[in-house]
Amino acid sequence: MKLLIKQFMIVMVIVSGILNFPIIDGEIIKYEKLGGYVSRPVIFILDALFGGKALAVKVFIIIALIVAVIWILYSLNFSLPKLNIHLHQDERPKDKQKRETGNGKRNNDEEEEEEEEKAPQTIDQGFIRTLIKDKFKKEITQKIDAKEAEKRMRSEESTDSKKEKKTRNAISYSSEKPTYSISLLDTNPGEAVTIDEAFLMEKAKALQDKLLEFNVPITIEGFDIGPSIVQIRIKPDSGIRIATLEGLTHDIALSLKSKSLRIVAPIPGTDCVGIQLPNPKPMMVRLGDILSAPDFAADMKKSDNNLSLGKAIDGSIVTKTLESMPHLLVAGATGSGKSVGVNDFILSLMYQNTPSELKFLMVDPKQVELELYSGLPYMLAPIVFESDKALKLLKWTVQEMENRYGLLREKRVKNITEYNDKII
Repeated sequence: MKLLIKQFMIVMVIVSGILNFPIIDGEIIKYEKLGGYVSRPVIFILDALFGGKALAVKVFIIIALIVAVIWILYSLNFSLPKLNIHLHQDERPKDKQKRETGNGKRNNDEEEEEEEEKAPQTIDQGFIRTLIKDKFKKEITQKIDAKEAEKRMRSEESTDSKKEKKTRNAISYSSEKPTYSISLLDTNPGEAVTIDEAFLMEKAKALQDKLLEFNVPITIEGFDIGPSIVQIRIKPDSGIRIATLEGLTHDIALSLKSKSLRIVAPIPGTDCVGIQLPNPKPMMVRLGDILSAPDFAADMKKSDNNLSLGKAIDGSIVTKTLESMPHLLVAGATGSGKSVGVNDFILSLMYQNTPSELKFLMVDPKQVELELYSGLPYMLAPIVFESDKALKLLKWTVQEMENRYGLLREKRVKNITEYNDKII
């Protein structure tokens, strides 16, 4: 119906233009009493376009009327009558007649050729138009189906988000830092790493005896006892090459009956070599122990983006700021602790920042690792599980990163710290 109304209005304007041909010829006074027709503004525009040539304006309007009529007939599926053209056979050549009279009969092939020549040939002028119309109709149908599918997906996503909002309770965070209490996390209060001295003496004596077999005298300088590693600090005598110790790694592991062994040569900041063995009584390092440590509180005064990495061999906590490693990749074999490390990073950042300061965009193809963070006020968008949505999210992230780089370029700074110092 809308298409018919549009076509009717266009035809009325063109017909009005034909009725306004006297206006084109300059007889405007005669039609001022009648108020003119709806096409007068169009005629004035065409007159200016063709430089005042009346004939050109008239020809243009007539061609437009013909095109409009064809358009209306096409949209109404008006088909032209078929044109049948009968092609009659002319007289046969003389040589063919002679061949027939001589043989007395004709071959089958010649008869078939004659029948084809005698058959009428039909030309359907509406066939090509029907093919073109079917093609356009198919393309329009595909576009409509795609739009309906997109609307359906959006409605399903909105329904899912509404259900999620109804099922999850609102979680409130303190506006002060830290944003949550350490009591929510497990800790090991007052528990220190202990190990039997007899075990240490046995390993030290076995190490010293084995190196003496290879003419490598050493001195035991002490022990570093960590949550999961025990390090024996040794000092080779003068003239002993470090490469000699590294070449004896397998022999040392055999003498110490250790399933794994690592040689640190030298220990940073010292003149000693470290022989690291697994702790026979390893202790669990919990996130609450790191966040409650005085060293972590001191790091929070310098930066709000500290990531907890664990504890060192000497028992001190190990942290690293996110600004120092913006492109961070966590990799490893199955069961090596990748998920634990990622969760520690997320909780460390949440502990130091309020929801108004920190927002996450999470992609979880496995669909079970990050689901526990769904619905938190720290989420900038719902967790993405589908690969196609993840691609859109990453494209938006890249665009946002480029916008921020543009802001840094305008302020002539290199990083966000310098930008904040200059703005504030």
